[in-house]
Amino acid sequence: MEFKKKVPQWNQFSCLVRGTVIGIIALSLCVAQELPGDWSTVQLLSPGLRVRLIVVPGGEVRGRLVGVSQSGIDVNSKGSRQTYPRHSVTRVWAGTAPRRGRGALIGAAVGAGAGTAVGGWMYSKGDFVPSVILATAVIGAGIGAAIGAVTGGRGSDKLVYAAYPAASRR
Repeated sequence: MEFKKKVPQWNQFSCLVRGTVIGIIALSLCVAQELPGDWSTVQLLSPGLRVRLIVVPGGEVRGRLVGVSQSGIDVNSKGSRQTYPRHSVTRVWAGTAPRRGRGALIGAAVGAGAGTAVGGWMYSKGDFVPSVILATAVIGAGIGAAIGAVTGGRGSDKLVYAAYPAASRR
């Protein structure tokens, strides 16, 4: 005689409620993503920071931030200082610093792993002493760190302000 364990009804309902609550929380976290700030967010940016603007008319402008006031933004672009009134700026992205250190650490970890694998393979062939594993791991980590530092990235741009000029509102 075969017995099947029956799950009580309240336990099935409890699982359904928990799943629904987790789903609602996950959905609310997706919907509640951080939206670009208002102009006061732009005013908090530090002079010298790499910025990218969308201005109307004119299109995209890239340069270094000189300053921000309540009425506009000053940017060094193509060797000259340009002032853009706030009402003409529709988007502002601020650049982040390159992450060479993080790239070097990731490269070192990957290189050490690959070096350990190669050293283990060499040792398994029987022609080398066990210290070959450590030596290839260190060499791999050094090579990986160098490659990671070089290709660590140039940084990224974060959207800090989004608006539409008064002329385009209808």
